[in-house]
Amino acid sequence: MRILFFLTILCVCTLITSCTDNYPTNSPLGMIVILKADDLGDTTANWNRFISIVETKRISAGIGVIAQKITSQSAISEIKRITKIKQANQFPVIEFWNHGLDHIKRKGKGEFVESRSLQTERLIKSQQIIKKNSLLTSRSFGAPFNITTSTTADALESTPEITVWQCYQIHEKQDNPTWKDPKKSQISANDKHILLDVDYASVNNFDENKMIENFEKDKKKPYLLIQIHPNVWHEKHFQRFERLIDFYKNKNITFMTPYQYYEYLHGNENLTTKSD
Repeated sequence: MRILFFLTILCVCTLITSCTDNYPTNSPLGMIVILKADDLGDTTANWNRFISIVETKRISAGIGVIAQKITSQSAISEIKRITKIKQANQFPVIEFWNHGLDHIKRKGKGEFVESRSLQTERLIKSQQIIKKNSLLTSRSFGAPFNITTSTTADALESTPEITVWQCYQIHEKQDNPTWKDPKKSQISANDKHILLDVDYASVNNFDENKMIENFEKDKKKPYLLIQIHPNVWHEKHFQRFERLIDFYKNKNITFMTPYQYYEYLHGNENLTTKSD
């Protein structure tokens, strides 16, 4: 079965590269888009709308959970409901990932800029809360404010179930060779960790025109990681987001969640077909 899988990948890759040289040979599905939606606390109308768009458009996304800000029973129930919604390949439509314990700055610093012991404590506690609230283990991580120190990689050793680290590397200080960026190095079956670097960091705005303009350049990348904050969006931002999603779908882009991309890089056979 595994031999057949790799022969299939090889054939698909050959077919793509024979038609165009715009797709990297290590990505037979073409460009892969990963949506990094930050800062989920209790669910809101904006979060409900964002999740509804993801479901309706038949794509997928990762949502960063601030563990201690999930306080209401209705939010917990909604997260549990959403985790059961699956793509055709049985991966979740929404992946809830670890975005820290409280997302609070202390003396101007985020929660992953202090000692290794404090970072470790927060990672373990946030993992426990997320698992309790969603009944699932978080496999991906992204630091609040995208700010870390050189000890964050060491702290993450306390949570070996986390295999994906979403970074904005121009802000972050990690430099650990065990966390490999698919844009810079090949991923093998033995690589336990991948590092995904943010391409677009939208905080108070959402400029779909820039992303559409850059499409010809971006589609040459193995993946595209788009950081967004739906809970602070206004109507215009949702409209821009939907236009961008329609544009990508018309270009046959494949959407994945962070951990789904990890599995794809490690040869998960369920990912040989393109998403809707």
